[in-house]
Amino acid sequence: NMTLQDAKKGVEMLIQSNVKIGRPDDYFAEMLKSDELMRKIKAKSLKQEEKIKQFEEKKLRIENKKFGRRMKAFKQELKSKDRKENNSKIEQYKQAVKENSLENDLDIQKFLTDKKKKKKNVMELMRQQNQQRAESKKFGRKKKVQKKRPGKHSRKMKNRRK
Repeated sequence: NMTLQDAKKGVEMLIQSNVKIGRPDDYFAEMLKSDELMRKIKAKSLKQEEKIKQFEEKKLRIENKKFGRRMKAFKQELKSKDRKENNSKIEQYKQAVKENSLENDLDIQKFLTDKKKKKKNVMELMRQQNQQRAESKKFGRKKKVQKKRPGKHSRKMKNRRK
């Protein structure tokens, strides 16, 4: 306590005698490194940031490309499914016409459009397909983990001791 009181008295005396005891405002601004070196460091950090930015852009482009491929494949898959469905419905129509040769009033539109087709949202269909795949992977076959025989090590040690 006495030391603290003496220090406070000393600070008061210095303030009264107009002696500066605090650090200047720009104390931390003084650098040990030269301006030229700081420019090099700044240029290096900017170059590194630019490389990171380019890498991120490249990564994004690759992801977009992969997504585009998946989207294209998915759309082709949908088209082929629709084509197969329509072909099977046309075959059904032909069979119905053959069977009902007296009635030629059968309307092909009844066969082709069972219900009004809504515009398919490809993104939603892809999400559903991915969820189904993820669920099927969850319940898939688990890999067997081989366990070591419990006494294997001890038998080796017994043989060494003999």
